[in-house]
Amino acid sequence: RLVSVNIYNVKKETGECSSSLVFNRIFRSDAGFHFEGIVHNQLVYDENEKVLQSNIRLKHYGYNLSPEKMRKKTERSRRLLEQQLEENPDFAFAHFNLAQLLLGVSPEDDPRVYELIVEHAKRTLELTDPSLAIHLMAHYQLTSAYIKLDELAEAEKYALRALEIKPEYLDALMSLGHIYNSLKQPDRAEEYYRKYLDMQAIYAEHGLSEQLILINIRARHVAYYHLGLIKLYQGKFDKAEDHLLHALKELDPYLDSYLALTQIYLERREPDKALIYIDKELAWHPDSALATMYKARYYVLKGRRDDAEGLYLRAAELTEDNAEILRQAGCFLVNQGHCDQAVSPLKRLVTLHDNYVEGWQYLARSIRKRQRRLSAISCLSTRRCRCHQ
Repeated sequence: RLVSVNIYNVKKETGECSSSLVFNRIFRSDAGFHFEGIVHNQLVYDENEKVLQSNIRLKHYGYNLSPEKMRKKTERSRRLLEQQLEENPDFAFAHFNLAQLLLGVSPEDDPRVYELIVEHAKRTLELTDPSLAIHLMAHYQLTSAYIKLDELAEAEKYALRALEIKPEYLDALMSLGHIYNSLKQPDRAEEYYRKYLDMQAIYAEHGLSEQLILINIRARHVAYYHLGLIKLYQGKFDKAEDHLLHALKELDPYLDSYLALTQIYLERREPDKALIYIDKELAWHPDSALATMYKARYYVLKGRRDDAEGLYLRAAELTEDNAEILRQAGCFLVNQGHCDQAVSPLKRLVTLHDNYVEGWQYLARSIRKRQRRLSAISCLSTRRCRCHQ
């Protein structure tokens, strides 16, 4: 009499799955079941009722509304949840849903929102039994909030506690990969990204089986991407390339995978391979300062320094604070003998990094060369005037 379906929240623009859950959604009209609640209504039925788990998969686009509609929807849900908690301060489901709502819409620069998430998620833990799904998911809420608050020890603690309850919990595995990445522990980060990939493959094969919201149900591209960056920073370019190509196979485009692959091919002096991903990035982000600089480097490797010059200037114009772009542009222009043009990016570079010795050296070199040229021009002009007289 009761059938569950698999719901996947999908972003229309990219096709990326942002979360998923199993939901008891189909039931006979004469079964006597009913919904309760004023927001996130729950189906009420006898706990002994058998549920048929179906293979039905629904793509849900309810979070792909315009910013104004999403704002109104969020404000309405938050108002109703706060109303529920005023009427019943010990309503664990409302605490959980309010934390979940805030986690989904919270602005990056407002720590107060994450502190509220911590408050309501901890209250959920106090009010629920570890066997309940929302008890486990509250651990993920706390992990995510503490990551945003840069309290990584607390984030790690709740992620590990979640794995004690459910060792194959995908969201905790992915979170620990991110946490150890931030803590500059690449080996441990790699361990958890790989564990995520192993466990996710089991989910993909057997499907969802419990009423648990999973944020990372289809996030293999995220794990592969971070594994690729770890190997890239370690200078293991072949492994980095393999991971990043796997990430793009799962979801293309994804973050700066194109730029990371470009960096690998330029380091290996394979400019033609690099150009493929440079052009892909520029097609996606025409004003990408980094892609513009990489295209300049491509032309340098191809021996076309004149073509590179304009692109280095353009890259310097496009960036606000990327020191590497300013350094490369300034150094290239100095070496080309175009000291007038080199002064501006180099001045911006040493403003960003006052203790950057090499930047100061190049700036001093460019100013000296410019002054010598101006002195020479002044001298020639004076001589011409005298000759004319």
